[in-house]
Amino acid sequence: MTVEKKDLVSAYDLAMGERKFLHDLSNKLLVVQGMSKTVLKKIESNEAMTEKELNRLMKVVKASDAMIELLQRRREVVHEECKIIGSQVEQQPEQA
Repeated sequence: MTVEKKDLVSAYDLAMGERKFLHDLSNKLLVVQGMSKTVLKKIESNEAMTEKELNRLMKVVKASDAMIELLQRRREVVHEECKIIGSQVEQQPEQA
């Protein structure tokens, strides 16, 4: 079985798409983690919430919403890629 250049390019494109997706998701998770920890410390110390902490909580919600959107879009992309690859596999002649 030989690997054709187009297969390598397709695999590379898929890997780069996954790399970008993971990078974007990781960035959003870091926002959620950092802002949540800061607000949690404020709550644990029984200090009153300020506008700054409320803004941090809003960033947590915004980043969470963005992660959900990223996951939904990626799921759609992967679903379509699976359909395309599956149809290509079905079209391949049986190897003896």
